[in-house]
Amino acid sequence: MKFYIDESGNTGGATNSGKAYDFDGQPTFALAALGLHDQEAIAAVVEEIRAAHRIPAGELKSKSLTGQPEFVRDLVDAICDRTSPCFIEVVDKKFFVVTNIVNSHVLPPSSGILAEPGAHVVQNALADFLYDTAPVEVFDAFIAACRTPTDATVRSSFGTLLEFLDRHQGSEACSACREMTRLSLSDYEEMLAEEGPGAYSNFLPSPDIGKRGKPVSMLPNLSSLTNIYARINLHYQRDLSAIELVHDEQLQFDQILANNKQATEALGDQAANFFTPHADYNFSSTASLTFAKSHDSIGLQLADVIGGFCMRYIKDWLSDPRSISGAAHATFARLCRLSDGGTVCGVNLIVTNELAHRVFSPVWQN
Repeated sequence: MKFYIDESGNTGGATNSGKAYDFDGQPTFALAALGLHDQEAIAAVVEEIRAAHRIPAGELKSKSLTGQPEFVRDLVDAICDRTSPCFIEVVDKKFFVVTNIVNSHVLPPSSGILAEPGAHVVQNALADFLYDTAPVEVFDAFIAACRTPTDATVRSSFGTLLEFLDRHQGSEACSACREMTRLSLSDYEEMLAEEGPGAYSNFLPSPDIGKRGKPVSMLPNLSSLTNIYARINLHYQRDLSAIELVHDEQLQFDQILANNKQATEALGDQAANFFTPHADYNFSSTASLTFAKSHDSIGLQLADVIGGFCMRYIKDWLSDPRSISGAAHATFARLCRLSDGGTVCGVNLIVTNELAHRVFSPVWQN
C-alpha cells in the first residue's frame, strides 16, 4: 500500500500570521493521505468521472476545481466506494497557535498533564477559552518570542498572558488557565536557576531549521504529517513493513519533514507524552518516505483534490457557512463517514470544540 500525501493552505510556519491573523488569506491548512494499491485502476475510474463532468484532460489541481463541487463529490464517492484508506488533518491556524501557547506557557512541565491520556481534553478546554477571549496582544507577544527567543521575550509573553488573565474574570477556564500559567512561570524560574539562560527554550515550541539555516516555528504541515503517520501506525497495528509514504515535492521543508518522521519513530517509551486520540506514536516498524512530483502521480493529484477541498470547506465555515454548497456538505460527510465502524480513517479537525460541533452536526444528519 502506498499513501499519497499532499497539503493545501501552506504559508510556512504559523508565525507568518499575516494581517489581523488572516495568515495571508489562508487561515486553514489541510493534509490528506490517500492509500492506493493500484494507481492505474483508480486512474481509469477518474477518467470516467472526468468524462461525465466534462473536465478537460491534464493534471487535476484542487484550485482549478473550486467551481466543480459535483465533480469533487463524485470523485470522493468513487474513492470511498473502493475502501481506499484516507487520513485527513484540517487545521485552523489561529487555533493551532493557541494550542502552542497552551502547551508552552499554560501547562507547566511540573504538572505532568501532557503525559496523561486525557491531556487533550484539558488542552482543548483551555485552548477554546483563549481562542475566544484572548486579545491580539497575547498572540503578538507569543509570536515575538517564537521569532526572537530570549529570556526577555519569553518573560514578556508570560507577562502579557497573565495580565490578560488577571483582567478577565468569571469563568472556571480562566481561573484554571491563570493558576497553571503562574505555576508554569514558577517552573521557568526554577529551570533558569538550574539550567541557566537557555531555560526559556522549554517554554516555546521547538523550532526546526530550514534549508537556509533559519529557524521555523509551528509548522502545521509537520504536526499534521506526524499525526497522520501515527494514525496509519494505529490502523495497521504497528505493522508498517508493506507501507510506503509518497509526499508531494517539498522544495523548502522536505528535510524537516523527513527528520521529524525519524524523530517520531524513535520516541519509544516517550511516545506516551505525544498522546492524541486515534493515533499511536509507538512505532515497532517504519514506512519509507519519498517525495515526488504531482504531475507524475494520480495518487498525489487525488490527495491534492481532497486536501484542497477540506481546507476550503473549513475556511468557508470560519467565514461564511451559507456559501457552502449541498454537494460540498455531502462530500465532507462522506469523508467523515470513513471513520464509521471504529476505524481511525477520515477527518481529524484541529479547531475549537464549538466549530467542530457546528461542522459535524449537518454531517451526521445526512
